[in-house]
Amino acid sequence: MAAENNVSEQAGIPQLEFSSFPNQILWLVVFLLAIFIVVRMIALPRIGQIVSQREKRIKTDLEDARKLNEKIEGLENSIEETLAEAKRFSEGKAAETRNEILEMQNKALEEAEVTVKAEVAEAEKRIEAIQDEALTNIRAIANEAAVEIVNQIVPKRGILDEISGVVDAKVQGKASE
Repeated sequence: MAAENNVSEQAGIPQLEFSSFPNQILWLVVFLLAIFIVVRMIALPRIGQIVSQREKRIKTDLEDARKLNEKIEGLENSIEETLAEAKRFSEGKAAETRNEILEMQNKALEEAEVTVKAEVAEAEKRIEAIQDEALTNIRAIANEAAVEIVNQIVPKRGILDEISGVVDAKVQGKASE
């Protein structure tokens, strides 16, 4: 049984034995020191370098973004100015074209008016010629009719000249009215 007590006493957790605490503390300090040295000498400089590179990249990216933003604003202003200039140009061209069209329209109206006046004058001349011809024909027909009527009623020749004069006077009087 005594052997069983020794086994049960030794069967406990070795980390909780107070006799091994100084040795465990020593190795804990050595291990922590080793980790501290590795972290301090290797890991922290690399992490610091990565952080500084990221900060530099972020600063340059922000600077590039600011410059691009300024360029974009400049381009927007340039585009707005170009659009305004194009608008002014198109409005000027539209006004110019409108004026040209009005001039062409006025010129066409004047030409049409001249043509119409010329045609009206020509038509009036033709009407006068037709009226003159009609009066001449009316005189001739009236003279012939009067002569025939007088010849039927009175067979004298001296009266014919008088009848022609009366007929001409009557036809002239109606033509002037």
